[in-house]
Amino acid sequence: MIRGSLKCWRAESTHFPKLEVLQLRFMGFLEEIPCGIGEIDTLRIIELLCCPSCVEESAVEIWEEQQSNGNEDFQLIINDVFDEMSDRDVFSWTSLLSAYAKSGNMCRAGRLFSEMPVRNDVSWAVMVSGFVSCGRNWIHTYIDKSCISETSNVRTAFIDMYAKCGRIDCAYRVFNKIPIRDVQNFTSMISGLSIHGLGEDAIRVVKQMLAENLNPNGIVVLGILNGCSHSGLVEQGSSIFYNMESLWSCT
Repeated sequence: MIRGSLKCWRAESTHFPKLEVLQLRFMGFLEEIPCGIGEIDTLRIIELLCCPSCVEESAVEIWEEQQSNGNEDFQLIINDVFDEMSDRDVFSWTSLLSAYAKSGNMCRAGRLFSEMPVRNDVSWAVMVSGFVSCGRNWIHTYIDKSCISETSNVRTAFIDMYAKCGRIDCAYRVFNKIPIRDVQNFTSMISGLSIHGLGEDAIRVVKQMLAENLNPNGIVVLGILNGCSHSGLVEQGSSIFYNMESLWSCT
């Protein structure tokens, strides 16, 4: 987005007499974005102007996107925005936490996580996913000792973590302990098996998924096909590919 358009938005904002100071400050934050970094959807700005309560949180989300693209200059700006928030809820905390995790700054993410007054399953899943890249699967032991409830999101993150660390046995252990599995759990397990070329195991898990009255989605089908290709299961893969629409409505 070019600076001129942002200034136009600022000019247009004068037509709203009750526009809060925070909104104007956020417009200033947007103007700090260096040229060429990337576009910020104008529809998002419209939403911000209409909804003051989401301004600060959206600022955090925008920085999260920029951080994931390697734009570290946003860190100081968004930290100031977060520090000055009058009302921080679990969503604003988690947004900043996710930003640090995606940028690989797990030390800062860990400190922020320890400061969070309330943590939900998404917060834990963010931390698990962040530690995957560092190979730090000790977080599962920490959660077990803390007697923290493992929701579907957290369990899915654990399966993904162990699979990416090459511990399929541990991924299976987590998967098999889930009392009522959902599509996310199966998707993570099947994808984990597929990336290690365990096509036959992936097909067995799909059959188990169908036995539990859950239909595979596009991601599951892609995982199966990937597993079949790595395992040399040409006939099985071809059969799934040509019948996936009639069987599971996947195109």
